[in-house]
Amino acid sequence: MSFGVLVRHVRVAPCVCLSSVMQPIVDNFAVACPNEDIAKRLYDQIGKSLHLPSENSPPFKHIGLLKDFNGLDMVQYSDAIKLSCEKHINRVLTTHG
Repeated sequence: MSFGVLVRHVRVAPCVCLSSVMQPIVDNFAVACPNEDIAKRLYDQIGKSLHLPSENSPPFKHIGLLKDFNGLDMVQYSDAIKLSCEKHINRVLTTHG
């Protein structure tokens, strides 16, 4: 597995240039597939690729069917997936309404 690296140069003043290296950070990952066994095998392969020798266990694992993802409510059926933002909208209205 290979990840790209973004190098960014920022000019602060006419004679000062700062460089920073940014690596992608992924903290949410979802996969859609017809069979849960396929998803589990995929998560195992990704976890093995990300596992560092200094870690006790892979930092990436399958946690089951999604109920929500990045603010979206999800209901999965055998032939469809329903997406809504009802809970997120209600939270926003409660805290900022």
